[in-house]
Amino acid sequence: VPHVLLITKGHHSGYMLPGGFKDPGSPSDEDDASRELYEECHLYIDPSAWEYVASHRIDDDWRYSGEPDEMRTTLFRATCLGSLEPEPGDDAKTAEFVPVEQLAPEMFNHVHR
Repeated sequence: VPHVLLITKGHHSGYMLPGGFKDPGSPSDEDDASRELYEECHLYIDPSAWEYVASHRIDDDWRYSGEPDEMRTTLFRATCLGSLEPEPGDDAKTAEFVPVEQLAPEMFNHVHR
């Protein structure tokens, strides 16, 4: 059964995908994804293991509401074999692998649906 790694944050309701902002000095988006995953879940994925899935514009209703610049999110996936134990870090309150078959859109924070 496929699982997806999800987090919750104390100041938001619902599940969210782990992630964050790109570092302008970073060599790649994949390096940023690895850094953010480690910060929020204490898991490390080699940047070369990421597979691009999609990107899209998001309406941030929290930090950058009303700003003229848009925000884009980039989604990557990686296949992990074996047992991984995520631990919440940074601003993540919880971090866990959830079976995809148990998820419904209303379980997510509205920005992450």
